[in-house]
Amino acid sequence: MSDEWDLDREIAEVLAGGATPTDDPAVLWLAAAARLTPPPRVGERVDALVADRAAAPRRRAVGRPGPWVAAAAVALGVAFLVQGVGSMVAGRWIAAGMGQDYAADVFFELGLAMVAAGTCAAAGAVSRAWLPVSVLVCAPLGLALALHGIGEFGEFPAGATLHTLEGALAVAFLAAWLAEVRSGRPRRGARFAA
Repeated sequence: MSDEWDLDREIAEVLAGGATPTDDPAVLWLAAAARLTPPPRVGERVDALVADRAAAPRRRAVGRPGPWVAAAAVALGVAFLVQGVGSMVAGRWIAAGMGQDYAADVFFELGLAMVAAGTCAAAGAVSRAWLPVSVLVCAPLGLALALHGIGEFGEFPAGATLHTLEGALAVAFLAAWLAEVRSGRPRRGARFAA
């Protein structure tokens, strides 16, 4: 037991920069393994990498997206906004049409979420910087609503029609975005910034 405490004491002295240096390789190895600060060479390598990245920043496109992408983004945004405002304003009518109980809180919160989704979709029409977020959030949402809305045709055709439209607009938005990305050309008015 005494030997273990001696080893711990020796390691603590080496870590503290004690005046009694040791030649024991086990103590030196254990002390190096317990060191919290990296060796100076590692810090120099990290600083060099950070400096290289800062000197040549990644370029990203800014400006407006192409007209097809913008039109699809605005159309999908409007469809989401219509659903959101409709849920907040006509929640009783929607619930009655679907044969479900009306829950004011649920319909209001759904409406807020759909208004936020509509705003996200429309943001993709305003700036290319927002476009990836807009596509990644709104295209799957539109497709999911369309798939879920298929079952509503027999019980609430108005909702099913809206969800089908949202799905079609989501597909158009995704296709227009993919076409723009694959073309590899910045659209009119686009420029690059750091």
